Amino acid sequence: SVTPAEFKKVWWALGVRDMTDAEVKAVFGKVGFDNHGQMPYEVFVKWLILKQSRVLGKEEVKKGPFADADDAQFFGKITTPRSVGATQTPSDWLEKGGAIAVRSMQAPRISLELNHAHGFPGAKVLG
Repeated sequence: SVTPAEFKKVWWALGVRDMTDAEVKAVFGKVGFDNHGQMPYEVFVKWLILKQSRVLGKEEVKKGPFADADDAQFFGKITTPRSVGATQTPSDWLEKGGAIAVRSMQAPRISLELNHAHGFPGAKVLG
């Protein structure tokens, strides 16, 4: 992986001497970076060589919810049966994801009881 400063330094060595910090930030925003603010080399190379739609297709995707805290160490896109598209894991996921996954796998501590649904004639009609 490469930091924005290292990225700019490499382009300087290649003869691109007028790259601004704003341009570097724009490239990182377009290509992508990890939760440490670094751009993986392979992601940049794929972005340079492949079409944008093919780059997106090369990203790691997890299907379904996390099974346990170890499974929650995944950092990429997640799809669920009900989702329209993939969801990206939060930037601080690797630090907090295990505890969140354990909590999410448990049943809620409280429950709701339906008293009234506007526009529905009621349970007596069904009954």
